[in-house]
Amino acid sequence: LSPFPPQTHLIMSPVSVITLFAALFISSSNCQPYYVSYIDTPTCGAGIIDASCLAALGVPGYSSHNYNVLNFAFYVSESDQFYDASKVWANPSVYFSQSFRDEVTGKSAASDWDFRQAVKTKYAEGGVKLLLSVGGATDNPIEAGIDATQLATKIANYVWTYSYDGVDIDFENTEYFASNDGTGEEWLITLTKVLYNTLGSSYILTHAPMAPYLGAPNYSYGAYLKIHQQVGDMISWYNVQFYNQDTTSYDTYNTLFITANGWATNTAVKQIISGANSLGISIPANKIVIGKYVRSGVDGFSGWISASNLNSYFTQYGWTNGFMLWQFPGDKDQNFAFSDTIIGSGSASTPSTPSTPAPVSSGTNSNIIITNSGTLNAWWYAGVITNSAATVNKFEILYNNGNSWFSCTNAGWAWTCSPDVAFETPLTIRLTSTSGNTLTSWSLVSNYNDGYAWDFGYNF
Repeated sequence: LSPFPPQTHLIMSPVSVITLFAALFISSSNCQPYYVSYIDTPTCGAGIIDASCLAALGVPGYSSHNYNVLNFAFYVSESDQFYDASKVWANPSVYFSQSFRDEVTGKSAASDWDFRQAVKTKYAEGGVKLLLSVGGATDNPIEAGIDATQLATKIANYVWTYSYDGVDIDFENTEYFASNDGTGEEWLITLTKVLYNTLGSSYILTHAPMAPYLGAPNYSYGAYLKIHQQVGDMISWYNVQFYNQDTTSYDTYNTLFITANGWATNTAVKQIISGANSLGISIPANKIVIGKYVRSGVDGFSGWISASNLNSYFTQYGWTNGFMLWQFPGDKDQNFAFSDTIIGSGSASTPSTPSTPAPVSSGTNSNIIITNSGTLNAWWYAGVITNSAATVNKFEILYNNGNSWFSCTNAGWAWTCSPDVAFETPLTIRLTSTSGNTLTSWSLVSNYNDGYAWDFGYNF
């Protein structure tokens, strides 16, 4: 253990091709800035219902903030339970009245799935990505004997079931790094590999290490340095917790950016980037998102920096990669003055929609395109696939119940779909290649107009 145990924490173009930022994305190359916040507690319930609950969840149109990534905390693997924001998202009918769900979806007797899809569209239109945050300070999966491969498969299914754009891993079991035998590192390496290979490169995969894990001398096996060395190309970025580390304060320009003080030496931003650690492993700047907490004495106990000072430090260093704030409710209570002040540093533009890097594809530099073909309606859809890097032998559309898929027919000129239950837009499409690889583009087709082309978001 370290001497001071760490603590927690349809966009239309003028041309026919329509880029849907609702399509899931990410690649191994990043494009900042990322403005990240965690939504933990309080979220909803106890009088916070309906519109006020959507505001608490940061839904654009109900909440006026400039974050472009929201992490719903937490899924705790040890208890196999959702808590706080992730619990609300999994169970909308518990927190939203039926009349409100019907109003938001424009449907009668809207289901939880209907409601999530409608709200997810609002996030997408506001340029906000949703991640399921897994772990946190109260979770100890290794001690509980949880297999990393099985957990990764379970997490991936939750991401798909609840329409997340990806997952954030918040592993805080320092004892498994301090043991210096690789237990924590190898478990996380396996978890990351299986998650990445199961979800694919179109999903966001982030980790939230505490800053000492990126270079403090206590961890001879490497902690997150070893993890980055092995699977860093699978990790979209790191939401680094530069707080709650006692004598390593990260609370001035120098101690945050230049030279760390206290017990966790070599873990200031510049030191992490330069590889100033015993293993000589560096983390690229574009993989680092600087994490701080919002309310002094409430959201954390050491390392707090005022928003105006962060503004100044970011400008002084020329930091343009973005930030992570723990947590959203504290910023919301200030009408988002904390995050807006940091963004006002001028080091990064306010993302009305986030920068969305083109996903990595195999064999082509372009995404798959699905083009509407013919006179279409809820009972008849025909789509032409172009730009695919692999031969597609299965074209499916998700039924509105969110539980089953309709398999279309390859008619040669197009894939044709005549369902026994009417489709409802936006259509979610799943493609399978002859080699068995599967890609899904959620809420892709939003109208039946002949000739409209839809960017699938990625490729085989």
